[in-house]
Amino acid sequence: MSFEEKITAFMIVETNDVKELKALLLDRSEELLLLKQFIKDKGLFAEYQAKVTIAKAKAFSEMNKG
Repeated sequence: MSFEEKITAFMIVETNDVKELKALLLDRSEELLLLKQFIKDKGLFAEYQAKVTIAKAKAFSEMNKG
């Protein structure tokens, strides 16, 4: 099950279990840290940062259209 599916399932059930939500978020954080380290190890961090900057600018632009 993807992270998004887990969060959606958590929200639908409405258990209000803070421990479960924290566990989901910590798992996601660990996964992201591992991915960032992989990108750094491959020498692609500058390219990664540039793409993140472009994606953030695009998302900000889309938010301000409406």
